[in-house]
Amino acid sequence: MLSWIHEQLVASNLPLEQLGEYIAPSLVLGLPRRGRFVKIGEVWRLGVFLVGKEGTLFRAGETVRSESVQIASHNSAYKAERSEYAYAAFRAGYKPGTVVNFGASRINIDVESFASGTGPLFVRGRSTFVRWRRGIADDEAVLFKENMIERLGLLVNPPAGSTD
Repeated sequence: MLSWIHEQLVASNLPLEQLGEYIAPSLVLGLPRRGRFVKIGEVWRLGVFLVGKEGTLFRAGETVRSESVQIASHNSAYKAERSEYAYAAFRAGYKPGTVVNFGASRINIDVESFASGTGPLFVRGRSTFVRWRRGIADDEAVLFKENMIERLGLLVNPPAGSTD
């Protein structure tokens, strides 16, 4: 199923989003070093999943849009952190406005990973299911195949007005 989804994404020529790793601020030889992004690759977002250009499957993490300026004053720690992420993405070379996904984790496509049932994908009986949101119960999960076909359809043919 995943290889078919990947083929459809490649054939559709849809724009890709960026995948990066955020490296938190640290001290290097006693000097402060700002947080930064390291470029990893390109992905398509399909709900809770990211599909890599080479067909790799990831659990989506956070996203930010690259910004060329950092807003210095915020009245919340959350907004200050988001501003730092956006500016770090710009400093990494992403053009302003570019969507950068980070905090994503690669999903192993193997029997052991699916059988553990702790990630977004799990197997029950002969079917593979998706926890389409973190923290939902197994009985709220949907079939992987149906979820991916729906998400692919929304990406290829978004509802009118949704991308304006």
